[in-house]
Amino acid sequence: MAQWDIDVAAARGIISSTETQHSSLPGQKETLDSAIGAASTACNSATITAALDYVRSPSLVGPANEAAKKAESAATNTSAAVEHYHQGDLDMAANANSKAAGAPDGEY
Repeated sequence: MAQWDIDVAAARGIISSTETQHSSLPGQKETLDSAIGAASTACNSATITAALDYVRSPSLVGPANEAAKKAESAATNTSAAVEHYHQGDLDMAANANSKAAGAPDGEY
């Protein structure tokens, strides 16, 4: 039988740290998008502007959006799994406690 021993407090800390780190992705994406727009304006070249626009969405901004969605989904789902694990531990402990309380007194 498999044994599970998840350190719930450590898992919560890791998840929280991950959420903090990935929460900056939308702002970084906006910074990247603004920088590309500024470069496009500064170069004053239709060819370079077209090239930057061609690269912007499919190669840079799109993957940044996808990475943000995947990071959020992973953190949310992992957090839910850890909380279910923790609740299962609490339920098992309460069940064991109630069964122990019903045991007859005496020597065995």
